[in-house]
Amino acid sequence: MVIRSSRRILVTCFFTIAAVTTSAYADVVRLHDGSVVEGQVTVEGDEVVVVVNGAVTLRLARSDVASIQRAPTPAEEVDARLARLAPYDVRGLEELADFCRAKGLGEQRERVLRMVLVANPDHAKARKVLGYVRVGAGWVLEDVQRAAQGQVRWKGRWVPRAEAERLGREDRAGEQVAQLVRDMVRGGRIRAHEATEALWALADPDAESALLECLDHRHDEVRLAVVMALAGGSARPGSAEAVAALCRRALRDDQGGIRVPAALAAVKVDHQAAMRALIDALFAKSGARREKAAVALGRIGDREAVPYLIDVLYGVEPRRFREVQEDYLDPGGPSSTLLGRPRRYGLIENAAAAPYRVRRIVEGIRDHYIFNPAALTALRRVTGADFHYSKNEWYRWWEEQPAEEAAGDEPPPDPDADSPDRRRD
Repeated sequence: MVIRSSRRILVTCFFTIAAVTTSAYADVVRLHDGSVVEGQVTVEGDEVVVVVNGAVTLRLARSDVASIQRAPTPAEEVDARLARLAPYDVRGLEELADFCRAKGLGEQRERVLRMVLVANPDHAKARKVLGYVRVGAGWVLEDVQRAAQGQVRWKGRWVPRAEAERLGREDRAGEQVAQLVRDMVRGGRIRAHEATEALWALADPDAESALLECLDHRHDEVRLAVVMALAGGSARPGSAEAVAALCRRALRDDQGGIRVPAALAAVKVDHQAAMRALIDALFAKSGARREKAAVALGRIGDREAVPYLIDVLYGVEPRRFREVQEDYLDPGGPSSTLLGRPRRYGLIENAAAAPYRVRRIVEGIRDHYIFNPAALTALRRVTGADFHYSKNEWYRWWEEQPAEEAAGDEPPPDPDADSPDRRRD
């Protein structure tokens, strides 16, 4: 709408005040009534459109505009300042290069800096901005030097060519994993089923990092598929990160159908490291963690864990107790004078023609035995023997086993470790 009369005067005055904060390179519009508006000007038919501070648009009637003074663009200002500079004016060129940087004129800044190098070939700042590095007494383009060293740029940093190729493969594998997970969660029934099967069958070591990030996914099916993918070859042999993540999942996951496959996958990636972590968990403060570690070791079936499972069959924990004890006193005895009187911990009750019954509260500390049924179940599964909770019998039996059998070279195979039906258990 075209601004008229007093309303026009008020609005133009407002924008005259606002123009104080506009860029020095704004266009200037002068009205017939003497008002001035600064901003970015475009002419649309019978209207002059002024954008002030890049935020507020003012529309003026073309008949109200006395003149439009176009300001030079920053690029035009660079050309004008270059024309005024004296030859080899390094200080002036430096200031102009800073002006180009402030205005976002990268191409013009590079041109000015190259002029600086003509005036001063050893100008360190200009050399650095233009991508040079000092080599001995001279300068070489960093790209040339890095290439000679077998390095390439990867997402803004220099890395060896082999590392860049590996990172590229990991990026592509990560995109594949992310797409499969999205299809599992959001795809239709058929698409989700196909994505699940594809993720289970994934055996790409470059996908390890992406899979580890998905181990905490909120969907059980996704976590299980990721565990099986890691067990199927997507985890690099001996990967400390994969073993640690799988052991955490084996000891903390809410679903038992995920905990056991996670433990088996960890052992497959690095047998010694996984066994060490699970055996350490047998002695954790958390009872739930101790129980899950025993279950996992029982399913793994490695006899290396036998003496540790025996050790945690039960534990002794001193606990404070408080209980009521009863004693009987002869009514003719010396305590008969205490009939009906309160005692420190109880009361003597009077029973006619019968001994006096004394009740008192006794407090103290007594050993409390904490049994570990999961450890016993694991021992039965691994050894085929059963001595219940008798540690002495278990240790005696273990010491009688042949040395090579006790050491346990390889864990017995788990018949359903890689079965697609495991996720439905």
